[in-house]
Amino acid sequence: MKKRTLFGTSILVLLALVLVSYWFLSGPGTNSPGPDLNATESKTMVGTITRLSDEENKTPLAKTHNQTSVETIEDVLAARNLTLSNKDDAMLLTEDSDLAAFARERMNRHGVFQDELDGAVAGEPVYVYSRDEKLNDYYLVPFEKDGYITVVAEITVMDEIALFGGVGAPSIQTEDVVRPTLDKAREALSARGHDDDLDARLVWKPCLQTMSRSSPVWEFIDDEGETWYVCDSFDGTIEVYDELTEKTRAG
Repeated sequence: MKKRTLFGTSILVLLALVLVSYWFLSGPGTNSPGPDLNATESKTMVGTITRLSDEENKTPLAKTHNQTSVETIEDVLAARNLTLSNKDDAMLLTEDSDLAAFARERMNRHGVFQDELDGAVAGEPVYVYSRDEKLNDYYLVPFEKDGYITVVAEITVMDEIALFGGVGAPSIQTEDVVRPTLDKAREALSARGHDDDLDARLVWKPCLQTMSRSSPVWEFIDDEGETWYVCDSFDGTIEVYDELTEKTRAG
């Protein structure tokens, strides 16, 4: 009888020691380790990374901790639900994109302006902002030979996609892909009594001032938001306008 009692007492003491050890190591009131993966808020903390919900992450194809960057033109077209008649006329836009090489390859493939392109050197691409919400921004990529522009390629910008567009040759012998140059546009603006150091950018939309995408307009904006447009007129003079006049149908 005494042996059974001693055995039972030993078991109870052992259990008590185990419970005390667990309490001591865990500490009273300590939460369970790891993030609360049952959180219902749109932001869930996982370590030091804030994971945004799909509703908050509005930037498509962004390089984040939870997204994989798209690497092929097919992936981008599928993500945008776009269909092109010729996928070879499109390329992905990245920091390393060579627009001039892309334009030259496309012109060679289509067999256009080969004489003008032969021996020509690519100039710096010019970015043009669209002032028509239905039209995309685009680049003008010039090629020059013996100091003069021989051909200009147009590359439309569609988010991450560069799309080969029209190609044309200047109607006159010129060294400048855009006329007037920015310096001459500033001089014309100053002659009208405006500051010649205003912020400027190239813009285009179908208007009476220019109907050709290869002839964009200089847009100047002052601190009050007032805008002026400077461009070559059809007689070769430089004109300054307060607005771009939309072309209306006759009658």
